[in-house]
Parts: sequence; C-alpha cells; structure tokens
Amino acid sequence: MPTTKVKDNIISAISEDKHEEWFSFFINRINESIHKDKTNLEQGTASKETIAFYKSLQDGNHIKGMSYARRSISQNLIMEMVLAYVNHINEKQIALKKLALDISDNKVLAWAEIAENDEKSEMALIRIESMVNGKFAIDTGIHLDSIIVEDCDNLPVPAHYKIIQVGKSE
Repeated sequence: MPTTKVKDNIISAISEDKHEEWFSFFINRINESIHKDKTNLEQGTASKETIAFYKSLQDGNHIKGMSYARRSISQNLIMEMVLAYVNHINEKQIALKKLALDISDNKVLAWAEIAENDEKSEMALIRIESMVNGKFAIDTGIHLDSIIVEDCDNLPVPAHYKIIQVGKSE
C-alpha cells in the first residue's frame, strides 16, 4: 500500500504544480488584458465595446457589463468555430461551388453548394458539421447548422448570408 500512496502523492503534487502554473498564467493574461484596455482607454483608441464595458462597470451596472463580456466571448468562440469548420473543409479539399455563413450569438448557419451528385463532398460536409459541433456545442452552447444544396438546384444564397471563399471553391 505505501507504494500506491506515494504514487498518488506524486500525481497530486504534479497536478497541483500544473494548476498553480496555469492559474499564474491565467491571472497574468487577465492583468495584461486589463493593462492594455487601460492604455487604450487613456489614449482614446479603445473600441466602442470596450468603452461601454468599462463604463457599465464604473456605473455599477454589472449585469450590463457582463452582457458585453458574454457577447465578446461568444464572438471569439464563434470565430474559433468558423475557423475550425473552414480549416476542415480545406483539409478535406472539398470542392465547393459556394459557401456562405450567417452568424448570430449562439449559432452559425452554413450554406454550402456542391456539384450535382457529389456525394463524397456531401458526406464530408456532414461529418465536418458533426465534428465541429462535437467540439463546440456541448461546452459552449454554440452550434453549427448547415444546408447543403447542389448547383443543379439553382438556388440563390439567402440574402442574409455572407459568401466566403475557401479552399477549392469554384
């Protein structure tokens, strides 16, 4: 039994060291970010969102301040999700005719046009959607929904979507 106890203590110590290292890194990043915001506010170069965030906190409106923070976090998570989606499309070298996105606070809508009867690309896009949602949806509440159409359908990209260029788009 002493061997197991020693092993558990070593594992625990390593975990504590990693936790302490991570926590120090995390606090340093927050401090750097706050210092950067302070400098930008003093120089008049802060974004409208940053100004509104700090003003709401200064005014004691913490709910509004956290709402600004939540929106900023969502934007960053959505950007990561879109990058993951596009990177997978590029890695799989899917031949898209068009790709368009519509983005809101908690979802990304993808409109993908492929060649007629291109089942390989269709299946790859379905797998990519599943992989991206597996990585993001459960932990963040943000999800990706895609619509896959064939060029022979002659459907226009919905007006509220933005067309983006990726990999092998034709």
